[in-house]
Amino acid sequence: MSRLRGGLDPLARGALEHRFRIFEVACLPAVLAQTDQDFTWVIVVDRDLPEAQRERLEALTASRPRTVIHTYDPLRPLGDIAWLTPYVECPQPDYLLSTNLDDDDALPRRFAETIHTLIAERGNQIAPVETFGAAKPLEWDLEVTNDAPLGYRAPWHRDTIPVVSVGFSLLARYPAYELTVMRIPHNTARTILDWTRPAGNERIEEIRTVLANGAAQAGDALDDFEASETFSDWVPRAGSPTMTNHQINIQGDRLFESKKRVPVVGPESFPDVTIDWEAFHRYAQYFQIGRRTRASHLVRRARQLLYQARSRFRRHRR
Repeated sequence: MSRLRGGLDPLARGALEHRFRIFEVACLPAVLAQTDQDFTWVIVVDRDLPEAQRERLEALTASRPRTVIHTYDPLRPLGDIAWLTPYVECPQPDYLLSTNLDDDDALPRRFAETIHTLIAERGNQIAPVETFGAAKPLEWDLEVTNDAPLGYRAPWHRDTIPVVSVGFSLLARYPAYELTVMRIPHNTARTILDWTRPAGNERIEEIRTVLANGAAQAGDALDDFEASETFSDWVPRAGSPTMTNHQINIQGDRLFESKKRVPVVGPESFPDVTIDWEAFHRYAQYFQIGRRTRASHLVRRARQLLYQARSRFRRHRR
């Protein structure tokens, strides 16, 4: 976990405060509102998180049982299962389900219920390893203007990303498969378990080696399952998750990218997700974006596009 992500220091006072605001507005209420609370929420924090902010996080989550705060250890990668094992409450579960949720995104109320139902419906046909993901989230541009005092809503506009990070989940036979969802890139959710496709790069090859080792230990034949049997899009049954776009984000350019957005009108704009609207109004002033900030993002985006165009031109010439 790098202190600097995309040029942003997440522990800088202003950045940290901003993330807490969005956590209180979107992420936290969405977890607390889950219709099925049969899961352990492990919140991973930086080892350099100030004690006052850790205490603040503990206070915010104190009302929910089975919530733990885990201090990240760079010697224990989040993609490996070892760090997560102490939080497995069942003595010897058959499977372990791990889910990714960033602090600025929100899950639909029926997310956990839907995942559990999908797994139960598979019964004896369940694969040793399966992935679950969302293909079509809603985006919430946290940009307060006179025309949109609650910000803007838009459908997912990055069509090149087939599965988003929010709610991306990995189900794996336990303890044979020694990896968590954090090991797998979310945009490979539909293909990582398709053994008819070549790996394509070293990272996917390394992941598949870990999977093969787990299969050997458990006596599984992973290639007995079709790719369509090992991935489920949970949105049709659970509803759409909400991904926030804001200026202090490694994906901050999403806020300024062209998209079909409309002003948010209230809870009906995100019908499947629980938002703390009182908290939003309390923090609304911080979601106003100045012209200088917008201009700097647009300039940076233009430079990125120019660099990408030049790179493609060089490859073409070769």
